[in-house]
Amino acid sequence: MAEKLRGLIASIDLTRYGVEHPVTASFGLQSIDRARDIDDLVNQADHYLYEAKRLGRNRVATPDSGHGPTAKPAVAGAPGRR
Repeated sequence: MAEKLRGLIASIDLTRYGVEHPVTASFGLQSIDRARDIDDLVNQADHYLYEAKRLGRNRVATPDSGHGPTAKPAVAGAPGRR
C-alpha cells in the first residue's frame, strides 16, 4: 500500500499551481509483530523513514526491502527520481 501511495504522490502534476518540482514521499514501515511495544514500533518505523531518505528519497523502506535496513528504489524514470 505504501508503494502504491508513493507512486500516486509522485505522479501528481502541480505545475498549474506554480509548483515546478515534483512532489515525492518516502515511507518507513515496520510491523507490530516485530516490535516489543508501541514505542519500539514508532522508533523502528522512524529509522526506516530516515533510511529511505538517506538512500535518495521517494522510496519505501522496510526490514524486508534488502540486506539489512535498506530501501526499494523508485521506479526508473518516475517523477521525482534522483
